Amino acid sequence: MRPVEISLDETNYLHININRSGPIWYSGIKCGQNNIKRASVIKYLGVLIDDKLNFAAHLSAIKNKSSILHQGLKKVAGTCWGLSKNIRRQLCITVVEKFILYASAAWAHNITARQQRLLSSIQRKFLLNITGAFNTTPTAALQVIEGLLPLHIKAKMQSTLVREGRLGRNCDYEGIHFDHESYEQPSPP
Repeated sequence: MRPVEISLDETNYLHININRSGPIWYSGIKCGQNNIKRASVIKYLGVLIDDKLNFAAHLSAIKNKSSILHQGLKKVAGTCWGLSKNIRRQLCITVVEKFILYASAAWAHNITARQQRLLSSIQRKFLLNITGAFNTTPTAALQVIEGLLPLHIKAKMQSTLVREGRLGRNCDYEGIHFDHESYEQPSPP
């Protein structure tokens, strides 16, 4: 890596490291005599963005927060007592899925197999609580019993809808090509 120094003025310097894959965000900003250190993860509008842009930090934070949600749900509703199955299912759809899929248009466009497994393991805990099934029941069977789509499919669908509908970009989903010019655009107010 070779550092590139860009002079902002006599006392401030911006240092950018350039490597073979392109520039990294920044290695540090020097403002007068003070150095501002580089962070590998930043939080913007509730989304954790890491320096590799693979959203691994965001998904691990979602997993930690969803386990707290699951523990809270287990305190008020077990599989045989508390809230009814329909209310637990409705809570899962309206609260938990919306929480997990927040900003999925940004992070779910190129979802990896590892991210799919992570989302499936998050959803599994809630499905077991809703159905009251044994822990050895496959996740796919629980999804079919409850009629819920896997989270990685919902995330990918939302990402495709936002990219095509709102951003006006062409997208591919499950081998189907969506051309944004084929759809009617809303007229400006």
